[in-house]
Amino acid sequence: MAESIIQKAGGGAESDECTAEKAQVLVGYTALTKDSDDEPVAGTMPNQGAKTATLNCGGSYTIPAGYHNGSGKVSAKSLASQTGGATASDGYVYNGKTYWKDGVLRTGNMSPNSVVSFSAAAYSVSQVLLTWTNPASGPFSGFLICAKAGSYPTNAWDGITYQGTANNSGRGANSYIFGGLTAGTTYYFRIWTYLAPAGIDTLYSGHQQAVASTGAHGRTTFTVGGTFVVPANVRTLTTIKCKGGGASGRCASNYSNDARGGAGGGSGYESVINNIAVSPGETLVVLIGAGGPVLTNQARAGAGGTTSVSRNGTILVSANGGEGFTGSITADPRTPLGGATQGGVGAYAYSSKSSASTSGGRDAGGGGGAVYWWNSGEDERIQYGSAGNENGGHGAYRSGPTAATPGADGTGAGGGGGGINTNNGGKYYTYYNAGAGGSGYVIIEW
Repeated sequence: MAESIIQKAGGGAESDECTAEKAQVLVGYTALTKDSDDEPVAGTMPNQGAKTATLNCGGSYTIPAGYHNGSGKVSAKSLASQTGGATASDGYVYNGKTYWKDGVLRTGNMSPNSVVSFSAAAYSVSQVLLTWTNPASGPFSGFLICAKAGSYPTNAWDGITYQGTANNSGRGANSYIFGGLTAGTTYYFRIWTYLAPAGIDTLYSGHQQAVASTGAHGRTTFTVGGTFVVPANVRTLTTIKCKGGGASGRCASNYSNDARGGAGGGSGYESVINNIAVSPGETLVVLIGAGGPVLTNQARAGAGGTTSVSRNGTILVSANGGEGFTGSITADPRTPLGGATQGGVGAYAYSSKSSASTSGGRDAGGGGGAVYWWNSGEDERIQYGSAGNENGGHGAYRSGPTAATPGADGTGAGGGGGGINTNNGGKYYTYYNAGAGGSGYVIIEW
């Protein structure tokens, strides 16, 4: 009997011939897949369609599994939108440093603002007062001032420099007394503000400038009393020197047949003080010691007066006059009395006609007085003492100046000593007056 074979028309696919799985078939569609057991199955792959996302700078987006139609897009926000909230500007960012603003990379040019209304005025012989107004805005750490004689400094270190600190809250008026300058000199000043953040180079503002001259040194001499008004821009008196009045010379004396010429008067004492703080326009009272008057009694001498300078009733400095003598007429008149410098020694003659020469005064002391001795037709003349080196008077002598000369006023010098003339072995005496002392003086310097 014969065999027959029946063949299916068109053929068919089997699942083991497929490579896709149902997870790779879009949801909503069926297909014969590798895992479908030869029967069509529904796909399980999600349909993501046109997936979109927007990212900030530095953000990320995870792409989901599934089908994408190609129209999706992942985009970032613009840099301008992300840096548009920046409030800084170039002037508030340190010079040379960069930053982002409105999507643009910018470079800072910050520098501190300069001071305003800068001026200079003489304050003393070595100081100038500088005034200004600190910057109204912007940060700063302090200021630099440079002074130079003859021309403006080219930078903050081209001269005498002062550096001061400040802070951003100090926006108002400011001042500084610039010292260490030379008297009577014109100085040119420049000022800069600076900013010195930690770990960053210092920044400097533009400069402002001003010019002023220091006060000049001066000197005033008083030979009569009065008042001294402190000049403008003088705040320190460098020296006040006082000298008291000089004493008069001592009168000659005679007792026990001894003839004694008087010693020259001592000069006034001196006193000096230095560096006295004062204010312009302040008044000092000056008193000048008078020279010692001539006293006609034997052996005696008039004292010089006291010289002084006072302020508001308080004595700043004073100097006594040369010393006088009003004691016993039997005292030896040849002995010089006290003073800054003593007068010369007077002459001395005995009845035996021995003698000692007179001497000139030392410095401002007066010269000693002379003795003229006559006995039995024999003359013995002793010259008068010469004047002191600084205006002291010379002593008296019978055949020359019969009276001693005074010390010069305004010098504090002593007067010359008085002389004596004897006749007939000391039985008769003629006295020649001593000289008065010179008045004192005051010298004030600044």
